[in-house]
Amino acid sequence: MPNKLLFQTLQNSELPAWDKVQVILDLAEQKNNEVYPIILKLIEQPEFNNCKGTLVYALEKYPRSSIRKKAIEWLIHGEFEVAYGAFNIINKNIKIIRRFS
Repeated sequence: MPNKLLFQTLQNSELPAWDKVQVILDLAEQKNNEVYPIILKLIEQPEFNNCKGTLVYALEKYPRSSIRKKAIEWLIHGEFEVAYGAFNIINKNIKIIRRFS
């Protein structure tokens, strides 16, 4: 499905949250920069609480420095899957910092 159709699918209010997450994962695998702010928006919505760990996983595909503070918050307050994804984001960020130090 072309990306334009995938983004239209995300706008469908009748589509269940889990189906939207599958679309987000497809776009994240492509490292589509347009989906990054959408993930950050959806991750805070109660409708996506059961999918939060998967959304954090999708964020692992993107630059980590911009979500470092959020990742620390998820690590401390998130359930296991969310905390694990947040740990991966933080850990990859540390590796990048070490490489350039």
